[in-house]
Amino acid sequence: MRTTYGREISNTGMVAYFEQLTGDVYKLLPIFESQKFGELSICIETLLIELNSSKRLLMVGDVDFIKLITTLEPLLDINEHAKFRRQVFKCTNLCQKMLKRYMIEGGG
Repeated sequence: MRTTYGREISNTGMVAYFEQLTGDVYKLLPIFESQKFGELSICIETLLIELNSSKRLLMVGDVDFIKLITTLEPLLDINEHAKFRRQVFKCTNLCQKMLKRYMIEGGG
């Protein structure tokens, strides 16, 4: 994949990125459950900034990538555990779907 700066990122690099992103999103659940809502907001906002930057940098026009951002953003306002958990799992499933796509494209 070519970035907006003309540099190439291998499929292996993209797989590693989505593996790490999956973990970062999943870590939101225990933070929510510990009721550290200030820390939770910071983590969610940090992920959103990263994803929006990734979208511009990597030229990701991927519908799943856009769905990830739009599924993650409402977590800032969800207070119910079941809804929060459902959204976190939707996000991690989207990350895994993109990760698998890059594994297949990279032959891995």
